[in-house]
Amino acid sequence: MSSPVAGFFSGWVVFAIVLALQWVLPARKVQGYARHAHTGARLSYRINGLAVFAMCVALWFVLGHYGLMPWDWLWQHRWTGAAGACVLGLVTSAASV
Repeated sequence: MSSPVAGFFSGWVVFAIVLALQWVLPARKVQGYARHAHTGARLSYRINGLAVFAMCVALWFVLGHYGLMPWDWLWQHRWTGAAGACVLGLVTSAASV
């Protein structure tokens, strides 16, 4: 798992895990200040960032503790991971236009 390709897509995998945790973990719903453009209704938001962060840290601990991934894997692949994260940001930005 030390290939540059794995490092390139590591940011994509982390993003997918965080997104899945945002959907799966329970959240408190709050009404925001922003309003829907067509209906004028206030938008509601799911608040579960602390739980998602705790699960990410716990997942990283489990992977490192049982030897499934080295503790410093993200540090070893920081440059290819940064390149992959930039590409992911550009792709999602271009898709949202």
